Amino acid sequence: MQLKNVIFFTLLALVSARLCAVSPDVSLPKWYEADFFVSEWIPEQKSLIIQVDIEAKETDLHNVSCRLYQDFSKIQNGRVKNRKIIKAGDKASFLFRYQVETPLDTWFDCDLRAMPDPEGLTRAVEKEKNDELTRKVKMAEIAAIKYPIKIGTTFPVFVRDDIAQATTVQLAFRPEIKPYGKELYLWLPKTNVGKGITGEALKALRKAVKTNNYKSAVAACDLLMRKFSNRTEPVV
Repeated sequence: MQLKNVIFFTLLALVSARLCAVSPDVSLPKWYEADFFVSEWIPEQKSLIIQVDIEAKETDLHNVSCRLYQDFSKIQNGRVKNRKIIKAGDKASFLFRYQVETPLDTWFDCDLRAMPDPEGLTRAVEKEKNDELTRKVKMAEIAAIKYPIKIGTTFPVFVRDDIAQATTVQLAFRPEIKPYGKELYLWLPKTNVGKGITGEALKALRKAVKTNNYKSAVAACDLLMRKFSNRTEPVV
């Protein structure tokens, strides 16, 4: 290969690496926070209330709307809930009431939409310590927002006569142990989950529950909570 070709490809590689290195982080300031959960469950009335919270963080939110979608064969969908504006720092809650038959193991799709105020987002970006290119990219992102953005999510709901939870049946809490005549709800998988200390702690928890040994069950739960809180990888 001729020397000029070597020089050309070397320069091309250096320029390509440089272009990759300066790709800016264009994530906008955190402009909302949303939460989805079971608010109330009245078994006698078969009444389930799902609550959706949305908080305006860095800027006002305009034209906020929320609707839940679910399996039509089990429960009916709620109507659309609207808020014209949520001021920065304020929170709005949307409640959806359903009549359900138990047991219920299903998923809800939350169609939550909001439009951040462009001027408020612009001020938030100006407060950040961005280089000129990153700032311009973020400003272009803000200018491109013309309609409310979908910020909802899909979440599970599991309901029995005794409890309702925003989780799957595999992770549902159950009244596994009754110390001093009171029911204590635990997550207690029937099969072995995890290995090493995690697996052994779950074995110890199952044994303590089976013998109604409250103190040993609490000790096993403490160990599991410490192990799970320090993990960076999922438990299989």
